Amino acid sequence: MGSGFDIVPLDAGAVEACISLEEASFSVPWGRQTLEQLMNSSAFRFFCAKDGEGFVCGYVGVLCACGEGQILRLAVLPSRRREGIGRALVEFIISSADVLRLERLTLEVRASNEPAIRLYEGLGFLKTGERKNYYSEPREDAWLMDLDLGRR
Repeated sequence: MGSGFDIVPLDAGAVEACISLEEASFSVPWGRQTLEQLMNSSAFRFFCAKDGEGFVCGYVGVLCACGEGQILRLAVLPSRRREGIGRALVEFIISSADVLRLERLTLEVRASNEPAIRLYEGLGFLKTGERKNYYSEPREDAWLMDLDLGRR
């Protein structure tokens, strides 16, 4: 899919790597129990980017319901950021919209996360609103963004 990595469905063997990604990427990371429960839910889809040696360098988690996908997690190893992995993961979800039966993608992003906002805007997402004090640790507003997949 990308330069030096492939995007594949997340399996039980990659959970430990995703826990490390969570801890490196989020102030309130998901733990093993949360990840495993969500992986076993028919409403969630998880995909990871693996390098040529099979090492997980990023992952995306999407809640799929009623034609809408909500990107709940997008994480890339700090040492592998700015290599296009995050973009490739989101592009993979967009290109899989028919298979996932999605007409629209939504997400929340920290208002201060300029690199992520630029990434999403570059993929066609539009800011549709804000959630005041949505994030904790540190407390911060979230931007609501969405992409109408029917107009792509």
